[in-house]
Amino acid sequence: METISRATNSLMLEELSYDTETMNNEFNNLFDSLTDEQRGVYNEIMNALVDKKGSVFFVYCYGGTGKIYLWKTISASIRSKGEVVLNVASSGIAYLLLKGRRTTHSRFLIPINLTEDSICPGDSANTSEALFGDISQGRLGGPNDGEPVIDIPDDLLILNSVDPIGDLISFVYPNILDRFNELTYFQDRALLAPLNEVVQEINERMLTLFPGEEVEYLSSDSLAECEDVSDAVDP
Repeated sequence: METISRATNSLMLEELSYDTETMNNEFNNLFDSLTDEQRGVYNEIMNALVDKKGSVFFVYCYGGTGKIYLWKTISASIRSKGEVVLNVASSGIAYLLLKGRRTTHSRFLIPINLTEDSICPGDSANTSEALFGDISQGRLGGPNDGEPVIDIPDDLLILNSVDPIGDLISFVYPNILDRFNELTYFQDRALLAPLNEVVQEINERMLTLFPGEEVEYLSSDSLAECEDVSDAVDP
């Protein structure tokens, strides 16, 4: 059945059409030029693949530091073994740099114009087998009014509190009035919020705790121009 499925699936035929010897030569050339840091990431990802861990990796670094080069090395390595790699990218620029590439919207049939009821239909009528249908076997979903409900474990909730935000600040920043002058005190602590409005409320609440007068520093993204350049230059 697997052989028949592969033979009738154009996507599988496309991905399995790579010449393994060519891919192996490409992989060797790419792998030899990896930096130590890139090689560490490569080994971590490939070990997860070999062990069938089903992991998700997020590689964060600045542009031009070799992320695409790393993806090319991983893709060539997997294709050299006759396995399948689906290269997708959200931007057109990154998309052009990957072999066998497709945009994320094209590969996973993500609607361009999103609505509250938008879904990724995948390529199977059976939700348990569709792309992303591994999510609660397709039982999640239904009418979406734009207000999703998320169950939070009880041990993470602040219950029976008159001032939840105040209690949260006190929990994350204990003895703040005694230690706010310590540089390392804030380095080990952070409050995350889903909305900017909540962030603003927390910031305002915390500023009221600090003694002294509030000072606002402004920044400028342009240079002030003099009416007469000669006025700004000494003779």
